[in-house]
Amino acid sequence: MEAPENLRHDHLPGPKGVFNGPALLAEKCYICEGAFDAISFMAAGYANAAAVFGVSGMRWEWLRARQVVLCLDADKAGQKAWQALALEGYTRGHEVSFADAATYGGCKDANEAWAKHGRLELAPGDSEPEAPFVARGAGWKLSFSNTLGEYMVFANDEAAAARAPAGYVTYTGEELRALGGGGLNAEGLKQVHEAKKLFGGRVGSKPEE
Repeated sequence: MEAPENLRHDHLPGPKGVFNGPALLAEKCYICEGAFDAISFMAAGYANAAAVFGVSGMRWEWLRARQVVLCLDADKAGQKAWQALALEGYTRGHEVSFADAATYGGCKDANEAWAKHGRLELAPGDSEPEAPFVARGAGWKLSFSNTLGEYMVFANDEAAAARAPAGYVTYTGEELRALGGGGLNAEGLKQVHEAKKLFGGRVGSKPEE
């Protein structure tokens, strides 16, 4: 049974916050609708990804980035919203581009695309490298994070994590959801990563062929 619309999102009423706010101060910023999407872009090497919590949560007065890439959901609302936001950005002096539906490889948003494909395909004009997709198995994938500068494992759950290659720091879906629920930025993610290494996970060099 679908929940009533007024009960679907506790965070929507009132003033909106920003996930990874320091990204708004960078030369180039990637704007997402939700924290999970921003975390997915960060994992793919786009450290300056921020979430504004819905298409109505944009805070232009906080934005200092000259170049803005709107990475909104690939649904009708998201694709319609980027046009309005792009116009607002242009009038405020920003260079605005957007991630079209092809960016997500047929998925509805960045988080789903990262979970399914292990990569995010931005337009050729975006020079930041994608995360090399090294290996995958049942419910896990091993890839390189440019944000952290290290290889790591992303697993759907603890069972999948147990099947993944040993010797790499592992993040489960539950951990990512927990991280996405707070105000974690790129520096915070690095601190969490260092803490995880102390509990048995180590970061390796590129896996042998």
